[in-house]
Amino acid sequence: MQDKSKYLQARLYSHRQGRARWCAVPTQFPSKRRGPHVPHATRYPQVEALFEDRQVHPYIHDTIVRVIEEDGREHQFLAFCQNHIHLPLNQALQFLWRGDIVVMRIAQNRVTVGTAVNVGIAINARADDNTRMDAMINM
Repeated sequence: MQDKSKYLQARLYSHRQGRARWCAVPTQFPSKRRGPHVPHATRYPQVEALFEDRQVHPYIHDTIVRVIEEDGREHQFLAFCQNHIHLPLNQALQFLWRGDIVVMRIAQNRVTVGTAVNVGIAINARADDNTRMDAMINM
């Protein structure tokens, strides 16, 4: 019953870089043998290592963001962030923010497990997602 870990592409908006960049996020894929209580499509991104100022502010917030383009295409992203008055200003953003932000693509399809719906299945970001992610973050 060994879980697997793979790296998924994400976009990092770090206060140390001054601009957004691609990064690899270690992501845990639970074994399919765990049983019916853990859906095999569940994935656990381990973004904690990307946030360098956890000693100042240990909390990482997350939210799902839907982007609908003019032609009706929909994209879903999972955004992780820190924001605290004692964190440094993030120069990679076009607005005032203290802390870092990581954005990952999530799958469009929803996996139904019993009565719960898992909407946050992390997947690799696409090559053209950088434009969408940058626009979404800087809205």
